[in-house]
Amino acid sequence: MGTRRKPTASLYHRTKLRAEVALGVLDRLQIVPFRGFGNGKTFVLEGRLLESKGIAQPSGDSGLLENVADTIRRFDSDEIPDARIRATFRGRKYETYTDREGYFAFTFDDARASRPGWHKARLELLESIVGQAGVTASGSMLLPSPRAEFGIISDLDDTVIMTGAFDKTTMVRVLLSHNARTRTAFPGVSQLYRELERGLDGVGRNPFFYVSRSGWNLYDLFETFLESHDLPRGPLLLQDLRFIEKASDTISSRNDKIHRIEQILETFPRLPFVLIGDSGQQDPETYDAIVRKHRTRIRAVYLRDVTKGKRDRDVLSIVRRIERRGIPALATEDTLAVAVHAANARLIRTSALERIRAARDAAVMGKKSYVFR
Repeated sequence: MGTRRKPTASLYHRTKLRAEVALGVLDRLQIVPFRGFGNGKTFVLEGRLLESKGIAQPSGDSGLLENVADTIRRFDSDEIPDARIRATFRGRKYETYTDREGYFAFTFDDARASRPGWHKARLELLESIVGQAGVTASGSMLLPSPRAEFGIISDLDDTVIMTGAFDKTTMVRVLLSHNARTRTAFPGVSQLYRELERGLDGVGRNPFFYVSRSGWNLYDLFETFLESHDLPRGPLLLQDLRFIEKASDTISSRNDKIHRIEQILETFPRLPFVLIGDSGQQDPETYDAIVRKHRTRIRAVYLRDVTKGKRDRDVLSIVRRIERRGIPALATEDTLAVAVHAANARLIRTSALERIRAARDAAVMGKKSYVFR
């Protein structure tokens, strides 16, 4: 159970929120649970308490101004600090407080859950400095099947979604001008991920975990993107992006991609993993470090090649180093090449290759180009 603690928010922040309440300009609050996960005994669920952003479900015909406005709302909503949140999971109640950035985290110990799939926890706001007690939400946590062959840890930007994160100008343009339904997935990636989920036995028990350096402000965008592009549902682990202020007290210890991946590895000590990322940022270096420390846990490493020149030479050097450690690895721009490599590594069925080829070719021939420049 949580206990009252010294306020974490600054006097300015608390005064500002109370003034908004007095003036009647603070919108309704919302608890935003982030998809969590657990191993049957322990589950982890994180989230944030925010002023409602007022972002409607996107449509394919949303205009530029509407998309820009939604992007601004994502980064400009008020977080609610020092609020008391209650979670109810498997008949037990837990309490905690949000930190100065509105984040909260629950660890449900001794949960004793055995049914694979998604498990629900009920969240309720008990009190806050702006009132509105009684706000509720439902958080989901994944318990993978004990019969899973392997898990998949995948990046999002420039791995699944065409973002151009390696080029800041392109990244900002895509972020401002597109929503979750108008953003484009790389050709064939949805079919490839579904085949990895099915695995070599074709049953579909392999869990996905999406780990990205993008900020939690974009959580709803990624969640909708995955659903609308028929990608496997899985926990989303993002970062608290801070340019001036100190990072969140609650999630700062896990606010790093390596630490997030290690958290997953530690939670599922008997499950090997496939790592998927891109060449544009630090995925090659991150996955190299993971392989170096956890070599026996990694089945393969795949990097989408979205860069040119010296960066490509550096990435190739890293891929060769991973291979020398006995881990199959590949850097390529082509989804089908990854699929062929994965079939040879006995991660997916050879019979799946034609479905992935057809999906890739259909996407390439469609209206949306996957070329950034």
